[in-house]
Amino acid sequence: MIPWDDLRSLAAARLGRSGAGVVEVLRVWLELDPDAELAGAFAAPLPGKEALRSALEGVQDGPAAEGERLLREAALAGHGRSLLARHVLLALCRDRRHPACAAAVAAGIDVELLRRRLEDGMRPPAGVLARHGLAVEGEVGLLSRFGRDLLALAKEGRFDALCDRPREIERLEGVLLRQGKGNAALTGPAGVGKTALVELFARKLARGELSPLLRMNGLFELSMGRLVAGTRYRGDFEERLEKVLDLLRSLEPVIAFIDEMHLIWGAGRAEDVITDAANLLKPVLAREKIRVIGATTSEEYARYIARDEALARRFQELRLEEPDPEQTLAMAKAQARALGGAHGVAIGDEHVRAAIELSDAHMPSRRQPDKSVDLLDSAAVHARRAGRAELARADLGAALGELTGSSAPEDRADPQARTRGLKDAIRRRIVGQDHVVDRVVDILHYRRQGLGDPKRCLAAFLFAGSTGVGKTELARVLAEEGFGSRNRLLEIDLADCSQPGRVNALLGSPPGYSGSDRDGRLVSWLRSHGSGVVLFDELEKAHPEVQDHLLALLDTGRLATPRGETLDARGCAVVFTTNALTTRASGCQQVGFHARTSERDVADLLAESFPRELLGRLDESFLFRALSETDLRRILGLRLDEELEKLEASGIAVSFERERALDHVLAGGGPFEDGARRIPRLLRDRFSIPLSSAWIELAGQAGDALLLDEAFYAGGGPKLLPGGAR
Repeated sequence: MIPWDDLRSLAAARLGRSGAGVVEVLRVWLELDPDAELAGAFAAPLPGKEALRSALEGVQDGPAAEGERLLREAALAGHGRSLLARHVLLALCRDRRHPACAAAVAAGIDVELLRRRLEDGMRPPAGVLARHGLAVEGEVGLLSRFGRDLLALAKEGRFDALCDRPREIERLEGVLLRQGKGNAALTGPAGVGKTALVELFARKLARGELSPLLRMNGLFELSMGRLVAGTRYRGDFEERLEKVLDLLRSLEPVIAFIDEMHLIWGAGRAEDVITDAANLLKPVLAREKIRVIGATTSEEYARYIARDEALARRFQELRLEEPDPEQTLAMAKAQARALGGAHGVAIGDEHVRAAIELSDAHMPSRRQPDKSVDLLDSAAVHARRAGRAELARADLGAALGELTGSSAPEDRADPQARTRGLKDAIRRRIVGQDHVVDRVVDILHYRRQGLGDPKRCLAAFLFAGSTGVGKTELARVLAEEGFGSRNRLLEIDLADCSQPGRVNALLGSPPGYSGSDRDGRLVSWLRSHGSGVVLFDELEKAHPEVQDHLLALLDTGRLATPRGETLDARGCAVVFTTNALTTRASGCQQVGFHARTSERDVADLLAESFPRELLGRLDESFLFRALSETDLRRILGLRLDEELEKLEASGIAVSFERERALDHVLAGGGPFEDGARRIPRLLRDRFSIPLSSAWIELAGQAGDALLLDEAFYAGGGPKLLPGGAR
């Protein structure tokens, strides 16, 4: 097989001039076929090679840069071996945009069949092991075996749906053009598009849209997981990686992309052996003609890459931030078109905007554009299963519920729907504190309409008052009614954080300390939920170190972990409770605390117990009033209804007079100095336990009922009414 350079000299001599373009050289090769290597490629049903030569007669060579690009692709097709004419023809068949390929198609030549035959002809002959089905893949497919050819995928249109990011592409290109430290480390939170940026870069490289100074023969993604998989003996991994690196050297200049680049630290390391992928790659990172792009989160980069100074200094860190709203919309629209085509579901621009708003409101711990695209993908699946050809807002609501792990009624697709009727829903369950409920819901209405400071938490409240008045219960009901599930509540007892260093229980331990590999309770909940109600009980017992971290949370709506990660808490309502004002506040109530004229008095009382810096960051502080007898009776009625539902579910029916039963339970309580805290126990002891015991002793069956008469209220037991006597 004649090398390309020799063939080019032959074409120049035949044309009678120095220099010949790529298409001209191919025409001469097709005419002469010096080594008779084209017979197999152009066998039937393809027309002969003369048909292709005739098709190329009307094609003129383009700019020199176009020819150089085609030759670089041909070098990739030859996997670093000596460049041959068949490699150039194969590259031409793969490039459907090239005029020569278009001319061949117009002439009726099956370019796809020709491509397959050229590829088959380039495979090495099967050896003895191959004939018995035991062959091991050779170097030809080595890069594909341990990664992806991003340039080839880009030419196939795999990355056409990606939205342009000119600023980030320019920064990446600038690093790769440097003489020193020409390797890029893309860092940033998960979901901001680090891998997608490299795929976009591959698309631009394939289309020749980058600087002509950046001439690369390929862009390959290497998978550390695939490289390590299957290595059993010492030296297997090193040998495998060296083969891959040798192949990259043969393709210079070339770019290698390593996703999850922190895995190179320690990959392949064994006991008493310090050689790992990072050390094997260091010499490669210093080469001028091999460039490496790595991608990982900022946290993993700081934990693994930055700690190895010799490794870190070979990279230029490029931090990717979450795209701005305009760019997020453009990126989501581009992905929506691709998703719509894949699912066969039309996705309108209004649904794209709704997905961005919903994901921002309910998945603040995740990043754009990943979370909005994820929501659109899941919603399209719902529409597809329902047999609809167009996405509906109800699909977004259902998908959002699945992704956030909470209940998902259809009104989840409307950011304001859950706050409608919220006052009435909470008032039915929280008794005697209507002034607090109304104000809390008003603030939530205000924030959920996108008003207020967008850099702060959704809301921040301080609930003060004596025990048993409903402070903690309001936070629980707010999570269930306002955020869709009781699971959207995180309860933290700050009495457990009264000692120095206990902040680690919330955030996690710093690197190097015991337990640094585990998240604290607050960090873990924010990572998995992102939005909801965070309840800090008994604020007065928290150590000042803990209060300082809570100040930062209220001030920025974000939480910094000891490992350098930042979590978003802007979708959370933060609630503090305290019993510190119990004695003093009781006096305020008698002089009309709930009137507006007494608000300053309460603020002064709170300032005696808490730093003003903390109080100033709250949306509002509330003093819960003591419960009256009427309030206690209403609360008991609510708990009685819940208990009756449980009894009915167990098959126990009860016949009684409601008001008489309430009097009976309350009569055993005495003065309720601890508010409503004793009501569940009283209801259990004076109502539920006597009924459940009597049902067993009297052998109650389905259809029977227990009768509560005066004898029961006088201290006796209930009577059994058989089904026929009711």
